[in-house]
Amino acid sequence: DDAVQEEAVETLADALTVLVFGDFMASGLAEALTDDYAQSDDVSVVDATNGSSGLVRSDFYDWPKEIGGILDGARPAVVVMMIGANDRQPLTLGAETVEPLAPRWREAYAARIEAIAAAFKEKGIPFILVGLPVMKAERFSADMEQINEIVGNEAGKTGAAFVDIWDKFADEHGQYSAFGPDVNGEIVKLRSADGVHFTDAGARKLAHFVEGEIKHAYD
Repeated sequence: DDAVQEEAVETLADALTVLVFGDFMASGLAEALTDDYAQSDDVSVVDATNGSSGLVRSDFYDWPKEIGGILDGARPAVVVMMIGANDRQPLTLGAETVEPLAPRWREAYAARIEAIAAAFKEKGIPFILVGLPVMKAERFSADMEQINEIVGNEAGKTGAAFVDIWDKFADEHGQYSAFGPDVNGEIVKLRSADGVHFTDAGARKLAHFVEGEIKHAYD
């Protein structure tokens, strides 16, 4: 009847849609968030990730171009982005090829993050940027730390939230460790054998910290 239909509409209106986009790290995050919110009537998760994507190779996948259509389809209340693990590669600027993390590379990369953040700010959608974790390979880890610095700085400039997870997946000396406390404080394996991906427990821990920012945006 009409009362039931009205109640259903109100329930949909009250539901919070969380849109997750980014690379393969974001895919694991989206899966963990989906599992966590599976029993919730208040939150739903839309996984719009592309595992091989990044912000450098726009010829492969152009996030700024794709985001508009994704937004129209998902109509999210909160957007979460985790990206950068694939971005340690040269960036093409016109006829010039710029080496990873060179000053011009950093400037262009920051501009791409800023453009994405500005799109959400214009629409009044809370935007959460998630940092990358410490990695097993030292050079790779050092580069990811630099990308985190760029992302964190842009979050501060644009008013986006930044979830810094670096220390959450490092040992007491700030170094990579495959094992660490899970969300219940038990020492478990958090990272896979490649020293990059998260295990299920690791993804669940990652989601735990992101959920805090989602709740803050929801409240």
